Amino acid sequence: MRYYTCILCNSDDAEPVITYKGYSMVECKHCRLVYQVPRPEQEELNKLYKTYHIRKGKGPENWWVMMRRIFVSTVSLITEYYPNGGSVLDIGCGYGHFLWIMKERGWTVQGIDPSPETVAYAHGRGLRVFEGNFEEFDASAESFDVITMFYVFEHLIEPVDALKKVWRFLKPGGMLVIRVPHTTPLVKLLKFLYIPNNLYDLPFHIYDYSPTTLRELLKKTGFSDIRIFVGKPTSPPSIFTKMFSLISGYTAHFLERITVGRILMPGVSKTAISFKKGK
Repeated sequence: MRYYTCILCNSDDAEPVITYKGYSMVECKHCRLVYQVPRPEQEELNKLYKTYHIRKGKGPENWWVMMRRIFVSTVSLITEYYPNGGSVLDIGCGYGHFLWIMKERGWTVQGIDPSPETVAYAHGRGLRVFEGNFEEFDASAESFDVITMFYVFEHLIEPVDALKKVWRFLKPGGMLVIRVPHTTPLVKLLKFLYIPNNLYDLPFHIYDYSPTTLRELLKKTGFSDIRIFVGKPTSPPSIFTKMFSLISGYTAHFLERITVGRILMPGVSKTAISFKKGK
């Protein structure tokens, strides 16, 4: 199997983690970054993302319930740094729930999403949203105070290029907020127990980031003042996944608080904030 060259450390030595329906996730032996092989073509993913948000009967209300805690807490975090408002770009904005909250707080908002249905919904709420991929999006340099990606970064085929583009779009001193799953510890546990799973949601997740690999990738692309933390949990629609998410999420949050951030529990999602240094 061809493992590609690791985008973080340039090693081509990796070991398999799991395979699901012809898609595999492998782990770099040098830096431990986890990535998918073979990588799907962007055209293939474009077709799949057309209906990504409506899979399993989900709609705007389901996504709002699932993501509300994360969106509200992120808005509070951003306004601590920017009490007078500013401009925000949300990459992979879905139905635009986060943008709507920011708009209500007086921010200038803009979003990107590949799904025609979610973009139409956002337009219906008066939000400025571009239909397409971030690779296709363009804006003037230093256009935004804040750029956000909620459960998007793990989907990007070329994350280094994306971060360089984000850097260009941010104003000096601007903030990047990334929310990603950290799935590999759970996958390895289930594999050890011989329990089949597709927690990586293959072929959608191209990478799986640990706090260490995410931090190193942000540093590699020039971001500074990096802080990674657990944040609020999601609230999925099914009872079992909701209970698991809430229990694990709040347990991780408790461990983080009592250890003053030294312990970030594996297997739960993480939020990273980082900054483009000012002039």
